[in-house]
Amino acid sequence: MSESNWSQPILYAVLILALSLLALFAIQILTRRALRAIQSLERVGAARQRQAVTLVQIARWVAYLLIAISGLLMLLSTLGIDITPLLASAGIAGLVISLGAQSVIRDAIGGFLIVVENQFAVGDFIQIGDVSGEVEQI
Repeated sequence: MSESNWSQPILYAVLILALSLLALFAIQILTRRALRAIQSLERVGAARQRQAVTLVQIARWVAYLLIAISGLLMLLSTLGIDITPLLASAGIAGLVISLGAQSVIRDAIGGFLIVVENQFAVGDFIQIGDVSGEVEQI
């Protein structure tokens, strides 16, 4: 391709990368503000604060994942790579994995219920069987 044919996709690629990095930075700032707001709440008990911190961390992880995947797909599309087969393959692979890995899905639902029911949160000291320790991340 000639130089003029590559200049616009490269410009768009740089723009997509910049916007993705800006979005990741914004999520980091929002996470810090949310954690500070949770810590400043006086009327809320310690258990509820730990539950809120855990939910904020999970939301941050999901947002990072969505931005990274969206940015990658937009970048591939901008560079002229057809992402339609990739999306179709991902859908079929997701179906196959969900049918083959029902125990993983059961564990994910169980983890979600642990967070929602506030059974334990980040920072708690728990014992499961013979193993005990502090919850660092969910």
